[in-house]
Amino acid sequence: MISLKKTISQITLGMTLLTSIHLKAEQCNYRTTLIKGLETFSERQPTAEGMDSSLKAAQFFRLASTCNGATPKQKAEALMHESSAYFYVGDVMPIKGPLKKLRMERLQKGADIALEAASFIEEKDENGHIVPGRSLDPSNSKLLANIYYWYGASGARKAETLGVVAALPQWDKLQTYMGYIINMHKEGLIHQSEIEHYGAYRILGRAMFSIAQKGLTQIASFEEALEKQEEAYKGTLDDYNEEGQKTSFNGLNNLYYAETLMELKRYQEAYVVLSNFVAVDPEELDPEHLPELQVEIAAARLLLLKLKTMM
Repeated sequence: MISLKKTISQITLGMTLLTSIHLKAEQCNYRTTLIKGLETFSERQPTAEGMDSSLKAAQFFRLASTCNGATPKQKAEALMHESSAYFYVGDVMPIKGPLKKLRMERLQKGADIALEAASFIEEKDENGHIVPGRSLDPSNSKLLANIYYWYGASGARKAETLGVVAALPQWDKLQTYMGYIINMHKEGLIHQSEIEHYGAYRILGRAMFSIAQKGLTQIASFEEALEKQEEAYKGTLDDYNEEGQKTSFNGLNNLYYAETLMELKRYQEAYVVLSNFVAVDPEELDPEHLPELQVEIAAARLLLLKLKTMM
């Protein structure tokens, strides 16, 4: 259990504590500093100490982007990681209560940093204005798509915190940026599996699900949400035992797909999705995302209990 008093103290004072990172741009090496950030980020957990590790990692990523000699691509890469670090802190903070405002601030910072990262590699017009959706160098398309993903992830989580109706004005922008990722895939520049496990489809599907739950089916329906979630789920399926039982190696793909099936009263299908997911060792699915998977498997177990009362 996270101590609320300790959490408020550590998270609000975290940026002050991070002044222990003293290196200046002219003193740092990009690759060494980035690796230090990644090592620190690997210590993240949904605890006050774990969130502090994520914030410390964010500072290393920011520093890496300022190192002398860092190329535009390297700056974009470092800032993408900084965006993901702020997303993690915002994501694990309580959606209600005294930390709600701070949660939204962290998520907004994650979104803002993502757009900053994108600006280093996005195409520019003859007047030097950014042309979003395309990389100046096609070989950077995968990086740009992943940056857009983190923009969408932070924006979508902030929308959940605000509430669906209050966040509706942001729906078009979210669709636009996730659409950029999907278009890159259609053009053969990337593959969706490389972008946080079909992340654009997952974000769009979840947003549609939330909108439909509010009865705003003229904007999005559960059927439309299922189409997107199914794309993400089936695109990331993998065998996990000799009997050929399958699960997505992305925890949220399993959870969101199952929840949408439940809304459509397809209970048996949802049961199979969730049962297969909780049966697998999370370290075999995606060791790099173990902190997230552990939380998601716990959520799936709770959802299974609810589902059993509905069948």
